Amino acid sequence: MQYKNMVCVPKKPKVTKQSQALNLFSEDKSPLNVAIELDLPADEVHKLYKDYLKLNGLHKLVQVYEDIDYNLYTILDLYRNTRGS
Repeated sequence: MQYKNMVCVPKKPKVTKQSQALNLFSEDKSPLNVAIELDLPADEVHKLYKDYLKLNGLHKLVQVYEDIDYNLYTILDLYRNTRGS
């Protein structure tokens, strides 16, 4: 605690970069924007984004994304083909 003008003021707990990233994702920030804003490497942001998706119940989507070797075009093609049917 710090004392300011003889009043006890509790210190704010330090927020981790992981918490900051999850918060930014919840504000619809892209992984690119999170990497830039928090000065994090791409692989760390990628892991944090997967964690965010899993925490939001999208773990199956993450699993599919990993199974197709992170090729978004495969998912987009599948979506277009099923939507057009």
